[in-house]
Amino acid sequence: MYNFQTDYVHKFPLFYKVSNYFRNKRFNLFLKLLSVQRDTPILDVGGTFAFWENLGFENVTLLNVDKNVSDSKIKSIQYGGGGEISF
Repeated sequence: MYNFQTDYVHKFPLFYKVSNYFRNKRFNLFLKLLSVQRDTPILDVGGTFAFWENLGFENVTLLNVDKNVSDSKIKSIQYGGGGEISF
């Protein structure tokens, strides 16, 4: 499996620019509609450390299948699939 954000940026620069543009638009809409602040608790299913760190968020819980090593300021990470979330 490949990740356009890291592996194929140089191979597909136009795709990367377009996807980044729309990702930023979606995120800004998310912030606006939900009145999210940097200290708002967030659960991100399938997210990455880098995404939230680059935006300055720390009160984030990540649920991921892949284990990523990071000396992150992100609050917590749990490993498993989205189907394993207990409500």
